[in-house]
Parts: sequence; structure tokens; C-alpha cells
Amino acid sequence: MRIARPFFVSVDDRLICVESRFVSDLASVPRLFRGVFPRFGPWNAAAVVHDWLYREGKIGDEAITRVEADKIFLAMMRDNPEVGWRAWPMYAGVRLGGWIAWRRYRNNG
Repeated sequence: MRIARPFFVSVDDRLICVESRFVSDLASVPRLFRGVFPRFGPWNAAAVVHDWLYREGKIGDEAITRVEADKIFLAMMRDNPEVGWRAWPMYAGVRLGGWIAWRRYRNNG
């Protein structure tokens, strides 16, 4: 999904701006789990912000850790009642497998 215009969100008093033209794959869910956790859903905004944070590794000029990016993903999902109980397993999924993407982005500058 390509972001058409800048997307702003405030999480824990931190303003995050996802730039226009950014491309997100939304929720990177293994096929086995897509029946319960589809790639598209009420977590789309959280997934876009999470993808942005992984790519950039910072909020504004402030560097962030992978743990911080994942916690923002969880906070955004927990703020959306439509996500419900799925927030925690999705958070667990990025904690388990997100290191691959995080490392790829950090190694490629």
C-alpha cells in the first residue's frame, strides 16, 4: 500500500509522521495465520507506522530501538477497540520475527 499523503499519529506524546509515497505491506502475517489475522484489518494504521519506524529507525531526529517500535505498534492496536484480543498475538509475532526486517533495514542504511 502506498501512502497518498503524509500520515500523522501521536503515541505517548511523540508525533510520528509517515511521509507520503511510503510503501507498506501492512501486516506481514504468515499464511498459516491469515484466517485469524488477515493482512488487512483494523490494525492497518498501526502496521503502516510500524513499517515506517522499522525502515527509518527513528522518530524525527531521535533514534529508536526495535523494542520501542514494537511497543508503539502494540499501543496503537490497543487504542483501537476493533483490534481487541488480536493486539497481543500480533505484538508477539513482531517480537518473534521482526528482528529479520529490523536488521535488514539497519544493515542497508
